[in-house]
Amino acid sequence: MEQLLLLRQATIYTKLDLKEAYNLVHISPGDKWKTAFGTQLGLYEYLVMPFGLANAPAQFQSLVNHIYHDIIGIYVVVYLDNFLIFSNSEEEHVAHVQEVL
Repeated sequence: MEQLLLLRQATIYTKLDLKEAYNLVHISPGDKWKTAFGTQLGLYEYLVMPFGLANAPAQFQSLVNHIYHDIIGIYVVVYLDNFLIFSNSEEEHVAHVQEVL
């Protein structure tokens, strides 16, 4: 509810949608075998988190929350790979967007 009040008070918004964001997350070497799949050409393992793994959304959200914990709810709202940055002035907004990027 507090975030809705903050959003209502803001005058400038930027929405970011990270393209193929899960592919930015490397899989730990000891866990790569868990992503193995076979084809006619052989056996393969993912090196980065593919979209579609059962725990991928929760793991990605946890990572994003950890990275941006200082600013979430202050001037950014994050849901999976979607960021909504909000501010009250242009100067403030430029600084907020730069910090998120």
